[in-house]
Amino acid sequence: MPKEKIFSKLKYKDYNNLLEQVLEKKDFSSTGKNLILSVLYKMETNYNDYRTVKRDITAKEEILTDFINLVRDYCNSLIVIKPESKRSSLLSNTESKYIANLDKKELEVFPNEKYILEGLYSLYNNNAMVNDKYGILKDAIMEIFVHGNSSNNIELLRDFNGFAWYVAKNEFEDAYANLIFQDIRIIAGNDLLKAWVYNKDSDKDYIEELKKELNRRYDKEIAEPLFNQIIITILKIYFERHPETKKELKAKEEEPQDIRRYIEEISKDKKKILKKVENLDRIINDSEKLEEELVARKEAGESLKDKLQLKELLIAERQNCMNKIMAYNKNIDPRQLLKKTKKSTTTKVQLLDYQEIAESRTTALEELVNLQKMFLKGYKILAEKLVGKKDVLELLYEFRYYNLIPITSEELLKDNEDLKEDIENMRVFLIDKAIEEKIINSVNSNKYINNEILKNIFSLRIINLENAEVNVQKIPEGIRVNYLDGDVEETSKDIIISKDIGKYKIKEKKKIKIFS
Repeated sequence: MPKEKIFSKLKYKDYNNLLEQVLEKKDFSSTGKNLILSVLYKMETNYNDYRTVKRDITAKEEILTDFINLVRDYCNSLIVIKPESKRSSLLSNTESKYIANLDKKELEVFPNEKYILEGLYSLYNNNAMVNDKYGILKDAIMEIFVHGNSSNNIELLRDFNGFAWYVAKNEFEDAYANLIFQDIRIIAGNDLLKAWVYNKDSDKDYIEELKKELNRRYDKEIAEPLFNQIIITILKIYFERHPETKKELKAKEEEPQDIRRYIEEISKDKKKILKKVENLDRIINDSEKLEEELVARKEAGESLKDKLQLKELLIAERQNCMNKIMAYNKNIDPRQLLKKTKKSTTTKVQLLDYQEIAESRTTALEELVNLQKMFLKGYKILAEKLVGKKDVLELLYEFRYYNLIPITSEELLKDNEDLKEDIENMRVFLIDKAIEEKIINSVNSNKYINNEILKNIFSLRIINLENAEVNVQKIPEGIRVNYLDGDVEETSKDIIISKDIGKYKIKEKKKIKIFS
C-alpha cells in the first residue's frame, strides 16, 4: 500500500478518535452520536472528489477539525426526531429539516446525515464577522453569510456520495445566499472568505479587506462597481425578505439615544407577549378551549389533524414567545445598555444610499443577475492575465463549477436566459485559451463545430474533467455528440449545422479524448 494512503488512513483514525472523545462528554443518544460519526466518515470519503470539482477550497484537515470543534462548542443538545412521532408531524408542517435554538445551542433533527450537518452549521453564528458600525448592512450580510456558509459546508454531503457529483437545485436552503457566497469565494479567494466568516483577525474590517482584494485583483473600473453590486444585491435580498425594514431603515441606522425611552418600548412589547403567553397557557391546559381553538383554526384554513397536533403547535408558539422575552431581557441588561450607549456615539458607516436601494423597482433576482454579469466581466479579466497550463486548467474546472451553481431552486446559472450570452462568450474564450495552451485538443477542423462540441464540457458532471471523451455521429440536422467518462455516457447533445453536413470531416463513432 502506498505511504500516502497509509498516512491518510491513520489521520482519519485520529479525527475519528477526537470526535469520539468530544461525543463522550455530550449527553446525546447513541443514534445521534452514530449519525455524527457517520457525517465525519462521509466528509472524509467525499473530500477528494469535492477538491477535484471545486478547486479553491479549505484543506481536508481543517474542514474535519472545524466540524469537530462545531460539535464541541456549538451543540449542547441533539435530539433525533423519530419519523411518525408527534414532534415529526410538527416539523413536517413547517417544512423544516431541523429546529435550531442558537441561544441554547440545541438541535432537533430528522435522522439524516445531511440534515444533521446542515443543522449543526446553522448553530454557528459569529456576530463579530461584521462590525456594528455598518448598521443594517451588518444584518443583511450576516443573514447571507450564515446561510451561505452553511450551504458551502454541507456541500460535501449534499452533492457528493463517494462516486458521483450531482447538484440538486431544490436541495439548497437558500440559493441566493449560496450563489453570493460562491461569487465572493471565486473572485476574492477562499482564504479571505474563511477568515471573514470565522473572524480570524478581530482587528480587521473584512468589508474593507474585500474591497482591497478586489482592487488588487482587478482594475479600478471593475473592482469598485463589482464591490458596490455585491452590497446592492445583499441589501436588496434583505429588504425583499424583510419588507418591514424599509420603514425602519432610518431608525435602524441611528442607534437610540434615549435609553429610558428604549426601555419603555421594550417593556410595552414584553407586556403584550406575556399576555399572549398567558392566553396560550389557558388554551393548552383547558381541553374545551383547545377544542374551540382547533375549530377556529380549521375554519381559518389551517391544516390540523387533532387537538394533540394543535397542542404541540401552541407549545412551540409559547416557546417562541419566551425566546423573545429572553432576548428582550438580555437587551435591557445593564451591561448591554452600557454597550448600546457606547455604540450610539459610534459614527455609522453607510457605503451606499440604502434608502434608494430599498425603494428601487428592481427585484432581488434582477440584482443577482446584474452581479453575475459584473462577476463574469471581472472573471474574464483574470482569465486574460493567466498563462501556463496549470493555472488555465484550474480556471476550466472552476468555471465548470460556476456554470452548475443554482441561481434559484429551479434553475442553474448556465440555463438562465439573461446570462446565457455572457456565459457562452466566456465558454468560447476559455476553450480558445485552453487550446492555445495545449490543454485540450481540437476535435474538429471546423472552428464552429469544434467550439460547439467543446464548450459543452462546462455542463458535464464528470468529476475528473480530464477523463472526458466524445464520439460523434451524423444525424439529418447535423451531428449528435456523446460525452463519455470512460465507457459511461454522461450526456449527449445535438448540434444543428445549417450547411451540408457532407462537406465536413466527421470521425463517426470514434472516441476522441478532449484533454491532452
